[in-house]
Amino acid sequence: MTAAYALPDLHIPIREQLLADAEFAALVGGRVGTRAPDNVLAPYAVIRCSANPLSASSRSVGWRGGVQLHGCAARDVGDLSPEQVAWKICAAAARVLDRSGQQTWTETEPGGRSLTYTPRVTAGPLPMDPNTSRGPDAVVYWALITATMPIHLR
Repeated sequence: MTAAYALPDLHIPIREQLLADAEFAALVGGRVGTRAPDNVLAPYAVIRCSANPLSASSRSVGWRGGVQLHGCAARDVGDLSPEQVAWKICAAAARVLDRSGQQTWTETEPGGRSLTYTPRVTAGPLPMDPNTSRGPDAVVYWALITATMPIHLR
């Protein structure tokens, strides 16, 4: 696959889209990435993206993309338990993605290509079993959502 047809990192536009929403950004304090932060005690979100090629022409490439977002919390926030915080993070992300309609994002490199996508939430929020791998003082409660999105790259 040539560089012109290589898909850009989908995490970047999804992260930007989510953090542009004040409610979502406040819930995670701007802590959104492709992996858990070193300090898991404050709420955060993890984004996982995938894509499979569908079609190609001389002008554009089509992909079927997928997004999985994990909302995570280890401590109470105000009156909310960590389970409720994780749910709220996912519910806010689902609202942002599902109501956004068609989005266009352009790479920042010189000659940046244009990526058009339309996310649709397919599942969630779905509470998951707590992650106890960091020990009893850092149990992380989490929920997830999934979304699909047709992608066109020009």
